Amino acid sequence: MSEISELEKSYQQLHDQLLRGELDEEEFKTQVERLRYEDDRGQQWKIGWYTGKWYRYDQGQWVQGTPTERKSPGRLPSEEREGDITGPQPGRRSVVRWLVPALIALLLLASVVLIIGWNADWWATPTASPTEAVAIAIRPSPLPPTNPPAPTVTPAATATSTPGRQPQATPSRTPPPTATRPLPTATGAATVMPTAALQPSPGPTATLQPSPTPPAQASLSPTPSLTGHLFFPVYDAKRQTVDIYRFDLSSGQRERLIEQASQPALSPNGERLAYRSWNRAQRGILVRELGDGHTWVWINFAEAARPSWSPDSQKIVFPSQQEPDRQWRVYRTVLGLEFDRVRRHGSDILGRVPVWLADNRIVYWECPLNRCGLYVMRVDGTQPIQLTTEEHDTAPAASPDGRQIAFLTDRDGNWEIYVIGTGAAGQTPQRLTRNNARDGLVTWSPDGRWLAFASDRSGRWAVWVMRPDGSDQRPLFELGGAPQGEIAYVPSHEEHDWTWETMAWGP
Repeated sequence: MSEISELEKSYQQLHDQLLRGELDEEEFKTQVERLRYEDDRGQQWKIGWYTGKWYRYDQGQWVQGTPTERKSPGRLPSEEREGDITGPQPGRRSVVRWLVPALIALLLLASVVLIIGWNADWWATPTASPTEAVAIAIRPSPLPPTNPPAPTVTPAATATSTPGRQPQATPSRTPPPTATRPLPTATGAATVMPTAALQPSPGPTATLQPSPTPPAQASLSPTPSLTGHLFFPVYDAKRQTVDIYRFDLSSGQRERLIEQASQPALSPNGERLAYRSWNRAQRGILVRELGDGHTWVWINFAEAARPSWSPDSQKIVFPSQQEPDRQWRVYRTVLGLEFDRVRRHGSDILGRVPVWLADNRIVYWECPLNRCGLYVMRVDGTQPIQLTTEEHDTAPAASPDGRQIAFLTDRDGNWEIYVIGTGAAGQTPQRLTRNNARDGLVTWSPDGRWLAFASDRSGRWAVWVMRPDGSDQRPLFELGGAPQGEIAYVPSHEEHDWTWETMAWGP
């Protein structure tokens, strides 16, 4: 079996384990990321998490394609080009026949000359010690060699410097990014606050702390005070569950609003909060009336996740893998609490993370014919438009006017936040965050002037804010824990990684 076939077989085994619940989604992704392949040209290939297709790393992005087997498995092409004297070429074998004896004879001759010279020096200087004699015998010739060896360049060297000259960069091949979870350590982010700025305090406050500002940005206008409420999940490691908290941006007060719940979604009128329940007695998607606290079970399937509200605050759209094949499908409520699958030309839409826009369209992730990315469609599933083209673009969050979405992607080797318009295909997304930490759970302020998001760039998870163009990033308050973790009594195939979690910002 070829190496490519073996990797594909390994992927299929991992995928089967995921469907059987033997692997959780995070472990599945980690294992699949290790299924890498390098072809004869030195190009890196990997298998997509969800599609099972091959992708080639090309100029900073992964492009779908088909790899070819190496001519000599287990051996790099460079080994064949650089001094290979064991290849099948007849000319090389003839060279070996006379070259080896000649080298042996040359070594013997050099040994004889060395011994004779050593003896001559020994007798000429009877008072010299044996160590001194050896030193005399092997001292280098004062004449420079005819062909001086080229300086050795180690892979670690990246630049050379000569007095009076500018440093010359040494070309090196940049390895492709991976989706391996980065360490929660911020490096080089100009807006990162010192860790001390995020220390827990007796009374958390929503007052924006000034971030270190370089001289070139000293003219930034002061940040206005923020208002409204933020809803976010926090994992409790002792209880092995997730709870939804509410934070008042005006007073700085926080409260645990709903226990054993996550993925909060606030209705546009600010009156209802939909969420995913992890309570064993009430699994599915529940809705709480924020005014009187009444709670209703809207979707009673444990696999249903990540709800999003319609513009009229009466219906929700959500993804679920409740069917026997465990494929993700897009569902929406239609009349009252009745729901149905969203279809296109009579076929189910195999998508995930849907979000309802203000113009009654729906943004979601899909991978039809291996064209993965975020799409926008009409509420009846027709007229799909592809907005992004990367397999790992996910977690869209719609602006209040529906003209933009912020989304999460690891297209640069790390989970960062981007923004793109929803009007047409072919747009270039704008990158908003740029650091080595994890950024996500992005949500828009009610007036569309700010984005709140969660980040562990300071070493601990905290809530940050920034402008829709990525400027003026600064921390608000510590989250109080991770946004997601292993939940007790829940099968691994029903849990998902932290990128599925959400925050909501309302009045």
